[in-house]
Amino acid sequence: MKDIKTKQKVQMIKTKDSKANIKHFIKQQTLRTRNTDKDTRQESISSSANVQATNSVKRTAKQTFVESSYRTTKFIKGRRNEHKIKKQNTLTNRNEINPQKVSYISKAKQTVVNKVNASKFK
Repeated sequence: MKDIKTKQKVQMIKTKDSKANIKHFIKQQTLRTRNTDKDTRQESISSSANVQATNSVKRTAKQTFVESSYRTTKFIKGRRNEHKIKKQNTLTNRNEINPQKVSYISKAKQTVVNKVNASKFK
């Protein structure tokens, strides 16, 4: 008698390997090291009182410039928005006051009113 052949199926459960996934997207970068001579020289220069004073003045000047420019641009934008809103409100008010369409009849009425007013002044 013949044996019945069965098909064996091997299933593997895949797991998420987050470390390998992150390593795939990280770019290789070279590390730069400083020379110790440059570091000691810069420390000695920056340790003098005059240099520290000028650096602190420069830092405060830069900070005040950045803050003042930010505040002025914010103020100007606010004024522009207020002006636009006022302009839109005045335009809508004008349309509400005179909703009359310009037509032949309205022009005729206007000329009659003008003639009556002119005769009153005479």
